[in-house]
Amino acid sequence: MLELKKEKFKIIGCEDNQEAYHRGELSFWASVRKKLLRNKLFIFAVILFILLLLAMIICPIFGKFEYIETFKDVYCPPNSTYWFGTCADGRDLYAGVWLASKHTLIIAALVTFLNISIGVVFGGICSFYGGLIDEIIVRIIEILTSLHVIIILVVLICITGSPLISLVMAMVLWGVGNIALIVRGQLLKVREQEYILAAKALGASTSRVLCNHFFRNVLSTCIIMISLEIPSTILLESTLSYLGLGSSVYFITLGGLIRINSGMLLFYPYSIMIPSAILVILALSLNIIGDALRDAFDPEEVIID
Repeated sequence: MLELKKEKFKIIGCEDNQEAYHRGELSFWASVRKKLLRNKLFIFAVILFILLLLAMIICPIFGKFEYIETFKDVYCPPNSTYWFGTCADGRDLYAGVWLASKHTLIIAALVTFLNISIGVVFGGICSFYGGLIDEIIVRIIEILTSLHVIIILVVLICITGSPLISLVMAMVLWGVGNIALIVRGQLLKVREQEYILAAKALGASTSRVLCNHFFRNVLSTCIIMISLEIPSTILLESTLSYLGLGSSVYFITLGGLIRINSGMLLFYPYSIMIPSAILVILALSLNIIGDALRDAFDPEEVIID
């Protein structure tokens, strides 16, 4: 009988596989970074948003007037004195546009932070405990989301007497429910995983399980929600302020600035077109960034290095 020796065998067909193995698939975060860098529209939107942020910071430094100052020149066209012209109430539109842009972005960032923070906490509690607690919280969320935000805002204004505080509270109460339901749905898939059961069996506390295992699994979802929530909050706040339910002269936003000048669109179009253009650029750039992040965090699309 012939003896089989190792020298008589040759391994073939594995060179390419070995090379592919050593290259391997990129890690999740490396794959996300590569997808974003390949997206030229995302890079353009980021540059546009950064330029707008720099303009909000730098441009007011070179302004001649404060927005709070009033002048007799009402609806003055753009000139060497008033670079963007003046508003219906005789205020400098150049100072008003950049101040309103900062206020709009601050409100959107604050509402988004509160929505994400509260939504993640309540979504984690619902998915972790389940049962009666889950039912009660979900029913409350359904009641809040079934009400229109204007109804909530009007009620809060009657209670608090402050349009600005009521605006923030109304947008939080109206928007936090959807985020909580999204987080709850994501974490329900995680709750029955083996490592969660093992952590509970080893005596891990509830806070440890929530922080180390639950919330870590919704990190990418939170990033996507933040990037998509900010532009939608900007548009919602501008709509409510345009209706006169939000901003005031002392805390002007883009929607409120457009409302002040809306009566003279045909005769003084610059007074509406300038703040409207800033609002469109701000919302559009953030929407493009949000869409690109959503596509980049798609786990089904894998990039090979």
